[in-house]
Amino acid sequence: MNKAILKKKFNEGIIALEKNELDIALNKFELILKYKKKEPKILNLISICYLGLGNLDSAKKFIKKAILFQPDEVGFQINLGNLLKQQKKYKESELVFKNIIKIFPNSSIAFYNLGLLYSEQYNYDQSLYFYKESLKIDSTNKYTLNNVGMVLRAMNQLDEAITQYNCAINIDPSFCLAHFNLSQIMLLRKLNHDGWKKYEYRDSKKNFRNKILQNLSIPEWNKEDLTNKKLIIYSEQGIGDSVQFLRYIKAISKHNTKIFLYTNKNLCYLFSNVAEIDSLISEDKDVPFCDFYISLMSLPFIFKNLKNIPTTYNFFPKNINLDNSWKKIIKLNKKIQIGLSWQGSADNKEDYKRSVSLLIFSPFFEIKNLAFTSLQKNYGQEQITQFNLEGKIVDFYKNKIVGSNNKFEDTISIIKNMDLVITVDTAVAHISATLGKETWILLPLVNDFRWGTKNEKTVWYKNVKLFRQTKINQWQDVVIKIKKNLENLIDKKTTDKI
Repeated sequence: MNKAILKKKFNEGIIALEKNELDIALNKFELILKYKKKEPKILNLISICYLGLGNLDSAKKFIKKAILFQPDEVGFQINLGNLLKQQKKYKESELVFKNIIKIFPNSSIAFYNLGLLYSEQYNYDQSLYFYKESLKIDSTNKYTLNNVGMVLRAMNQLDEAITQYNCAINIDPSFCLAHFNLSQIMLLRKLNHDGWKKYEYRDSKKNFRNKILQNLSIPEWNKEDLTNKKLIIYSEQGIGDSVQFLRYIKAISKHNTKIFLYTNKNLCYLFSNVAEIDSLISEDKDVPFCDFYISLMSLPFIFKNLKNIPTTYNFFPKNINLDNSWKKIIKLNKKIQIGLSWQGSADNKEDYKRSVSLLIFSPFFEIKNLAFTSLQKNYGQEQITQFNLEGKIVDFYKNKIVGSNNKFEDTISIIKNMDLVITVDTAVAHISATLGKETWILLPLVNDFRWGTKNEKTVWYKNVKLFRQTKINQWQDVVIKIKKNLENLIDKKTTDKI
């Protein structure tokens, strides 16, 4: 194969790689490799393709070959270190980056990646040290400044985090990630007007818009008159977010307006009873033409001039027969019924902060006249048998007693038959609160923006009580406080329910 054809294949491979067409790119580069077996650049590109395809072993094999033929190329070494990090081989990854620094002491990217490595292991002091070392070499790297802000926020040093985000924005005023991260602190501190404005920089909004509206050329709604118009609202984030922010749809003035809600197929049941929604659309259906679109999470920004947050209300569908079926089972036990949820989705990057071990709740099981029911499905459910707690907490999901066709129906009916729900910051908290059930939420020291920085109450739900950490990753004080509240509850409600 002559040089011209090889160059053409190389260019085709690069274009495919940029489009994330990894199989096509891999095919082009492997074809070139047959004729240039020791070309380190091609070996590196093949490694990148395999990494993107999730074949980490093959990715490591080819990047090591690239390094063998060109050991002084920092980029190859960086790729190897990041690959090892992705495999959770932290010690090996650390060694690679530190070896780079020995050879190239001015490699800001090596220091930067060490900062990332330690941050992923929640070793924030070390992460901060290496980010700062990176900034000594390259003080204008907006990504490093943003990451310093993220570490400082994780350490609850909010003023310092704001400074770093603003430094990143001063370097690049269009740097979306820094704007969005800044919005989290502004909303946490209830600086709602500017906070919701910066919240519009989030990637999830852009990604969902591009995904579902890519073939529809329609404008974003900005409170234009909706008389005789069609508006599509899309739910871009998690279950809890959708449940919490759906209340804002009530603020939309309808004048013969058709409102469509685009949401995950599994969530359609939750919103099937909302009077303001004319039609639900899921990913398996075509998106109809509408006059405007808006994200559900953008409605707080649209209605930023509202004096008060709209009051939540129970919009979930009613299933009296199912409620009664669960009531017959649950109320056989005359004790005060408490639903527990201790773990969120492992897919959430922040889950390590909010989820806890079921064992943390062990002190509650010592209290008489309380009966505990698990509200866990899939994630965390296995801990009941793992810790031999079958006699302390009932798991109705393990052996399905009452049948329903939707995964939320049983959960909603079970919660309705609880007297109290104690949960970490997951969708269960929002579902329980929306049902009007007394809900106690465990919060980490650096909690999500919606819960503010202090107080036991929240503006979002009148029936919620917040229990906050006082030290990072330490739940003991929270558990002691909840246990005391449970004991007080027993004293006040010896015979009556909550």
